[in-house]
Amino acid sequence: MKSDTARRRDACSRTTGLLPLVAIGGLFGYLLVGDVYTAPLRQLAASFSLGLVWAYIFLQWADLATEYLALKTDPVPLALEVGDRAAVKEQLAKLDGSSSLQSRIRHLLQSWSLGWHPRQVMGLAGFQSAQARGQLYTGVIFALILLLTALRLRGGFQLTWGGLLAVGVTVFARQHLLLRMDRYIECRLLARLPANIPQTAMTAADLAGALGGSIQTAFKNYVPQPDQMASAMRAAMEGAMQQVAGAIEKLQKSLGEGQGALAQNWAKTFSSATADLKGLQEALKSAAGDLKSGLAATANDLKAGLAAGAEQWKAVLQNHAQSLTSGTEQWKGMLQSHSQSLDKTVAAVPAQLAQAYGTGAGQLETALKQHAEQVQAASQGLQAQLDRIGQLGKDIEKVLHVQETVAGTLKAVAATEEFRQTLETLRKHVEASDALLREVAKPRTIRLVESEGEVEKS
Repeated sequence: MKSDTARRRDACSRTTGLLPLVAIGGLFGYLLVGDVYTAPLRQLAASFSLGLVWAYIFLQWADLATEYLALKTDPVPLALEVGDRAAVKEQLAKLDGSSSLQSRIRHLLQSWSLGWHPRQVMGLAGFQSAQARGQLYTGVIFALILLLTALRLRGGFQLTWGGLLAVGVTVFARQHLLLRMDRYIECRLLARLPANIPQTAMTAADLAGALGGSIQTAFKNYVPQPDQMASAMRAAMEGAMQQVAGAIEKLQKSLGEGQGALAQNWAKTFSSATADLKGLQEALKSAAGDLKSGLAATANDLKAGLAAGAEQWKAVLQNHAQSLTSGTEQWKGMLQSHSQSLDKTVAAVPAQLAQAYGTGAGQLETALKQHAEQVQAASQGLQAQLDRIGQLGKDIEKVLHVQETVAGTLKAVAATEEFRQTLETLRKHVEASDALLREVAKPRTIRLVESEGEVEKS
């Protein structure tokens, strides 16, 4: 397992790698958007995504240049005796670079100098190569997601298509560099590792050196005494074999413990991540349902309110028109009856006056003239009332026209482009939420990878 110092170093390296990406990406996004205070949110998001992509490409090419320079320094020269662990330790002390190539070679040489089997060293080299390619694929997926986001928000933008082309060129260059690094490590280090004695982590030269020293000491001290010489040789052989067996058992035990703890940690992490994803899925589903129900209720309330208002206006205007119509008919009936009664009275008065008052013809004529004038004035007043009734009828027609205009306006509001755009935006938001739910609900694959620090400690 990693120590506290190793964890802090890994966390610091991740932080220092992420901070330049965010800083340079934010600077590029600011240069693209111009005024961040007045720009719309879609433009800000698209510019920041493009800035992160170009910052990732810039940092990748800077790292490529560093790795090519490290490859030119030849960290494992041909003159190095790889089978000699002491010479490997001396060369290990000279490797103090921070590039990925030197870090990989440093870990391999350190593992070999600690007594690892050549197959274990080769397995560690394969793990390092797979880890480097996994980091490359992760970065490419990150860049493609940002490019698709910018393309969706801003459409066919030149920097978006240029970024896609630059990402492809960067991936090709990185793959070529990784292939050269793997070939260099294989030719300069892995192919020159000596074959070990079966079931041990020692080469023939190491075992010969260990036994040779013990045998030489025994000959110097006990050659005059054959029995003591034989026992000393037997003790030296047994001690050497016990050391080899103890080293193998300790190595197997440490590897088993490290793998078990790593598997448990990954299982716990996977369980917690699955629970978080399920909670997020339920929350998004409930939010989508609430949004749909709220929009439906709002639309129904709006339609019901408009329909009720139109019906109320229609009923009020109809009642007013009916009342005016009935009042007009009553006035016409009253005036007609009054006129008929006046005609009858006027027709009967002259005969009665002629019969009753023969001598009062002049007075009767004067009275009749006055009455005729009054009748004429009453007729004029009646005509004015009829004109007023006609004007009221025109006003009623205007009110009905206003009602039709209001109804048309309501229909026009319902058919406007802004209203349609609002409904379309809501529909797209619901579709995006559904797509996000489907994406979150997809199964995930968790790879159990043994870290370099754990391999070093083991």
